[in-house]
Amino acid sequence: MQPKVFISHSTKDKAIADAICHQLESEGIKCWIAPRDIEPGSKWTEAIMHGIEKCRAFILVVSANANDSEHVQREVAKAFSLKLAVIPFRCEAAIPNRSLGYFLQTVQWLNAVDPPLQKHLDVLAERVKQLPAGEPAPLPAATAIIPDRKTQPKQLALSKRVFWFGGVSLVAAAIVIATAV
Repeated sequence: MQPKVFISHSTKDKAIADAICHQLESEGIKCWIAPRDIEPGSKWTEAIMHGIEKCRAFILVVSANANDSEHVQREVAKAFSLKLAVIPFRCEAAIPNRSLGYFLQTVQWLNAVDPPLQKHLDVLAERVKQLPAGEPAPLPAATAIIPDRKTQPKQLALSKRVFWFGGVSLVAAAIVIATAV
């Protein structure tokens, strides 16, 4: 069973991330969470990126610790680039820094600052259940994302030459017509 939800968190917020994971999985929603789902011996960042790509939703544990984590910021950027459903779960009265705020300013947060935590976990589980079913969109081929740098400047130079010769030809034709009249 493919995971539906990726849980992004600072390692310092592991307890809240584990509570979210437990709640969702107890309701039949498969989650991907580090370090549990990283295979022994695999590269950490590759495993994280692969985990995000397999999911359809992305839950971010919003905290001061998340603000300080460069890994969390990269995970959020990846989730938005894949157009995943992003649900910020704000577990403390922390405002996202500029890097996180850039992405999160367009999404409604689930404010879980006030106790009890369980009521917020229930709301989160219901929200995730409401997300559309299906598989994540396939990723485009790497060649479509990364242009060939060797040919790109030549193509640009060629198009500039064609444009320049076309302009000179039009001016020459206008001069010929004007002198013929």
